Parts: sequence; structure tokens; C-alpha cells
Amino acid sequence: GKEQEEDFELEEVNQNNVFFAQLGEDSRKQALNLIDKLRQEGLFVDHNLGKKSLRDQLELADEQGAEYSLILGQKETKNGEVIIRDMDSGDQRTVAQKNVVEEVRELVD
Repeated sequence: GKEQEEDFELEEVNQNNVFFAQLGEDSRKQALNLIDKLRQEGLFVDHNLGKKSLRDQLELADEQGAEYSLILGQKETKNGEVIIRDMDSGDQRTVAQKNVVEEVRELVD
């Protein structure tokens, strides 16, 4: 008979397909700010601000099955930007922090 297809639906429910990674003390403050702003818009992102290295955070994102990571490094913090990385392809682009809500909304839709 036909394969059951209902298993595929489950992933839609998990909103946390976006992970927020940051590097450095200033970045951390900005990250919390942005995470809060996203939460107010009903957009929940995973994060682990306790982990020090970016690599650790991205590995965690991978383990949790994140499709995208938002990355905030020192340079981005200074420039008011954030990197959006596609975890599957490894492609990344830089967007203005003020646009982060719209950007993330498109990712989770």
C-alpha cells in the first residue's frame, strides 16, 4: 500500500528552526535584545549564550536541527548587522539588525 505521509507534517510544528549564535560580550547584550524583540513578535529562536565559542554554538544548532542560524560577531555588532546562515547549504548573508524580525519571519513561514 501507500506509505504513510503523516510523519512529514510534524516538523512544521517545531518553530525553533532558527538558532541565535553570538560571540563576545557586546554581541551578547545585542543578541539578548534581538532575541527579545523577536519573542515579542511571536518568533522564538533557540540560543545558548553560555557557550563561549561560535563553533560550539553552531554545533549545538546543528544537533537541535536548526535550519538557520543568526550569527552576531564583533564586526556585525559594531555595524548593526547580523548574519543569517543556511545550515544545510552553508550559504550566509548579512542583513541589518533593524530588519531581523521580517527576515526571521520569512524563514519560519
